[in-house]
Amino acid sequence: MGAGMSDETFARGPEADLAQIEMYRDRLRKMVETRLDPRLRNRLDASDVVQEAMIEAVARFPEYRRQEERMPLLGWLRFLTAQKLVQLRRRHLSTGARDAGREVPLDAELPGESSVVLAEAIAASGLQSPSRIASRAELIETLSRVLEEMDAKERDVILMRHFEQLSNVEIAGILKLSEPAASLRYMKAAQHLVQILRREVGGSVTLTGL
Repeated sequence: MGAGMSDETFARGPEADLAQIEMYRDRLRKMVETRLDPRLRNRLDASDVVQEAMIEAVARFPEYRRQEERMPLLGWLRFLTAQKLVQLRRRHLSTGARDAGREVPLDAELPGESSVVLAEAIAASGLQSPSRIASRAELIETLSRVLEEMDAKERDVILMRHFEQLSNVEIAGILKLSEPAASLRYMKAAQHLVQILRREVGGSVTLTGL
């Protein structure tokens, strides 16, 4: 069995399946919150997306359990949720819709509102900024602007660590990397973020763990 799991790892029956999936609801909601297109926020919220993904996950859980090589459960649930988010975006922003927009891959751009959410999480999770940034609001504005300029893969691993608060083991499983490789990807992304911020603000910036 893949990932060191056996069939005994999973409880049997629909109710048990639902309980195992439900334990990840809040974490999936966090994932969606920073990826929900701002144009959809008056139509959907993160809980709507997660609910639809949960329904599909319960229906497909026996199929997942039968896989010989399977990703960690959280990674599988994130995959289903990301697919659901793309489907809902296409449904609501399809060509011809009143406020239709250009369709983009899920991780291509971080929408402005979402970059602020991530900036707030980073600011709260151990970012020390130079004294010349007089207010938290100014720091968050600067961070969000920098995040929008970063590579999507760099930004995503920062998001997973600082907003979704995933462990390195969980990130490794989701990205299908070894733990050292996942840690290195985060370190490089975080160092790049700090470098850009230092250039932007002209002073010393440090992020917890670097």
